Amino acid sequence: MNRKNLRILYITQKVDKDDNLLHPFYKWMNLIASQIKEMTTICLQEGRHEDLAPNITVKSLGKEKGLNRKGYLKNLYTYVWQLFSQKKVDVLFVHMNEVYILLLWPLCLIFRIPIVWWKAHGHLSWKSKLATKMVNEVATSSPGGFPINTPKRNVLSQGVDTDYFKLKENYSDKVKKIIWVGRISPVKDIETLIRAADVLVKQKNYDLVFDIIGSAPIKEQEIYFEGLKQDVKDRNLENIVRFAGSVPHEQIVSAYQNADVFVNTGQTGSLDKTVLEAMSVGTIVINANTGYKEILKDCPFCQFEPHNDGQLVQYLEEVMQLTAQERKDWSQKLRQIVVNDHNMIKLVDKLIGIFEKACK
Repeated sequence: MNRKNLRILYITQKVDKDDNLLHPFYKWMNLIASQIKEMTTICLQEGRHEDLAPNITVKSLGKEKGLNRKGYLKNLYTYVWQLFSQKKVDVLFVHMNEVYILLLWPLCLIFRIPIVWWKAHGHLSWKSKLATKMVNEVATSSPGGFPINTPKRNVLSQGVDTDYFKLKENYSDKVKKIIWVGRISPVKDIETLIRAADVLVKQKNYDLVFDIIGSAPIKEQEIYFEGLKQDVKDRNLENIVRFAGSVPHEQIVSAYQNADVFVNTGQTGSLDKTVLEAMSVGTIVINANTGYKEILKDCPFCQFEPHNDGQLVQYLEEVMQLTAQERKDWSQKLRQIVVNDHNMIKLVDKLIGIFEKACK
């Protein structure tokens, strides 16, 4: 089927231009819609979306209205039955959450609707493995983002808006600010950064600040977050390691640009988008996520071993010894990796190609 005639049902967690974490996928919708006939988006929660393309219709399951799971299910099946029975869908596209695949697979089978699943997470549960058997195609950012070697897997890279995350102009004479950005969760291993900060400031007497940008949205993560804050307090680092909370999406570019170094301690195994965003603006990254080993192989100080705060200290010192011009040169090389291989426009084009493939 030609992409200009495609009608896609897109199921995602939230449609909200103000959501900091999911904002990139909001832009996906407009980019996808620009190349297809129409899109219906079903989301668990609906927020602001006044600038979506006119060929996108948004239907919410009702979380923002306080509905419970029974209400979600009723709305889900009502919407999908109407769309399928009226033959308004050519492809079902599920973003991340495999529960929708498990719920809708019988209807897709009856109405012969192919399923494309975007999944980019290093850990796959039994539900994920079951969903893999049900879908027609899987799209992911990296081999580590979907560690099941199946003919259904399509590795498409990440998608960063390089026009939005534009290259910064100024590089300070000395490294002063180091930032960490993301969801605060045990898998992110932020304690490794705190230990490195302790060594650099107390033992090596560097004048540095470390800004941790992000929030802990669920209870388990809140407990972890409180432990981090207590660790910082016990080490007397409260003026050095600063918890900045969430930053609105329109301010995150400045946060990256104003930093000298971006550190990622996460252990997801997939391509954390924050690393690519920092690279895109021209901020040097030092990363522990094994999903980036191949991408960063030519930058000797950009990839450190997970949990190894000693190596993180070593690489931060190496960066601090570079001149402003040397840091600028490295930063431009890192941005070019994103422009060449992880551009959002290129990703969306590949993704629509997967939709076409599923319809054959």
